[in-house]
Amino acid sequence: MNSVSKVSEYLIENANTIAVEVVEYNINKLEFEVPEAVRNYTIMFQTDFIKLLGKVITIEDNEKVASEFNKWHKKYELQNRPATGAKVSSIVAPYADVRLFFNKRLTIISKNHHLSIDEAAMIQSRLNYMLDLGLTKAIIDFETHTEEETKKRRAEILKLASPVVPIHNGIAVLPLIGSIDFERAEHLFSITVPRISELRVKTLIIDFSGIVNIDTEAANHIFNLYKVLNLLGIRVVFTGIRPDLASKSVSIGSSLTAIESYTNVEKALNHIGI
Repeated sequence: MNSVSKVSEYLIENANTIAVEVVEYNINKLEFEVPEAVRNYTIMFQTDFIKLLGKVITIEDNEKVASEFNKWHKKYELQNRPATGAKVSSIVAPYADVRLFFNKRLTIISKNHHLSIDEAAMIQSRLNYMLDLGLTKAIIDFETHTEEETKKRRAEILKLASPVVPIHNGIAVLPLIGSIDFERAEHLFSITVPRISELRVKTLIIDFSGIVNIDTEAANHIFNLYKVLNLLGIRVVFTGIRPDLASKSVSIGSSLTAIESYTNVEKALNHIGI
């Protein structure tokens, strides 16, 4: 058995002991008490990582090393997802100290096993490659999680921003507020139509008076919503139409003259008979 294989065997057999040293080293640098459950999980995680390191130092091909790392990483993907509101700095900050500790520990292990300079350098290189893979994965996972959370919040905001408000038997108001972009207009089309059917709305007043801005593509979606609701037998009334929306309707080939419209919701309700 060559020296590198002996180090590999040593790392696998003593993984837990080294992991405890790593974790205790990091915990002692913190200014707060770490819960026992977190400490135990981190030791288990580091133990598994060191066993993986022991395995891959005998593999020469970096692609195979990366493949082994990816298989290992999948086991911890869900458990290690960042908490909502976490900062990327909380992921990156500990890496320098962890890398330094591991490198010092491996230097001692390499000397004790009488490795040549080239063999010791190879093991250090393999460790650093694994740590870099881990950091890259952690940042990618952080970005993915952040994007997912942003989409969820956006969907919740869109839902709140486009409420169908029942005001009388079969009559409801859809107040449009703020800026209407393509995403929000698409939401109106895909979410609001089922909601209107669910509420058994017979007459829907779409109020535009609270709109700050609406682009041409979004305006087209609104007019398509009007057409779909008409096909469903729902009476659609527009209120609060401003000149800019009227001009956009002309540019996309839709005319407001055929649509029942009033200056405000109150006048529309009076005309309907409420």
